[in-house]
Amino acid sequence: MMVNADDVIKFHGLKPQSLGFEKNEKEKLEYLIDEWISESESIIKSYTNNQFKNEVPAAVKNVCKRLTSNMINLAIQNRDSPLIKHNDWNTSIVKNEIFTDGLKADLEPFVIEHSSRSDKVSFYAITGDD
Repeated sequence: MMVNADDVIKFHGLKPQSLGFEKNEKEKLEYLIDEWISESESIIKSYTNNQFKNEVPAAVKNVCKRLTSNMINLAIQNRDSPLIKHNDWNTSIVKNEIFTDGLKADLEPFVIEHSSRSDKVSFYAITGDD
């Protein structure tokens, strides 16, 4: 894994009660966060076309923590209320965008471009004749 549940919990300042667990159910919280980390890693690897088989750069680890934190925020907001009240007359639903443009920009140096177009290949015959 790029990061672990404890990294994300500390980064977010998350407590088990924030997601509806009892105070002593830290293991259940860690299990849920590990699943979300796995999903975050999948999103990152898919976006960058990079499997990060060697050392994962610190910037990518940071994006993974922030992306997972965005998932946590969305889960908390949806649980509390999927509606946001702006004033007496206007309401909107919680936006479910977790993979923000800022996160994508931070991953740009790690994107591996895969072209599906072939390059032109030229062949020359060398015969020794003039």
